[in-house]
Amino acid sequence: MSSDSKHQKPNIVLIMTDQQRSDTIAELDCPWMQTPNLDKLVKEGMSFTNCFVTSPVCVSSRASVFLGAYPHTTNVYTNFEVWQPNWVQWLAESGYHCVNIGKMHINPYDAKGGFHQRFCVENKDRPLFLEDHERAIYDEWDKALKAKGLEKPSRYTRVRDNRDAFMQNLG
Repeated sequence: MSSDSKHQKPNIVLIMTDQQRSDTIAELDCPWMQTPNLDKLVKEGMSFTNCFVTSPVCVSSRASVFLGAYPHTTNVYTNFEVWQPNWVQWLAESGYHCVNIGKMHINPYDAKGGFHQRFCVENKDRPLFLEDHERAIYDEWDKALKAKGLEKPSRYTRVRDNRDAFMQNLG
């Protein structure tokens, strides 16, 4: 092993999905699922199969992961509360290039949260309006759809027209 490779920082990729159990990945004892990319990550990396949320609210639970403490210590109980410094900032300060792809609900919305780049997908079917209600923020998903000339259908798929539009455009 060369001295360069001994001192090389490992790549860190953290994938968090809302509402997904470890037994929904083929490589993790669920062979009937088709998850080839996740299977490859499991084989080549590390997976946590005995994790539990600290809160029923996604942001509160996510803040616990990023801050390393329970909600009663982080004081993050609901969506869009202000976060404290977290380990992403420490990684960035140590020379890592940190990127967030997906939702975080960091407050304020456009705060970096330690990340060098953020590609946000925060809203399902509407832009996020800030407290002053004068400026709408469109996430990366909205921008991609607009660039392709597509309109995002409603996420409320119980109405047949909405379900058909969803399946035709995005399904």
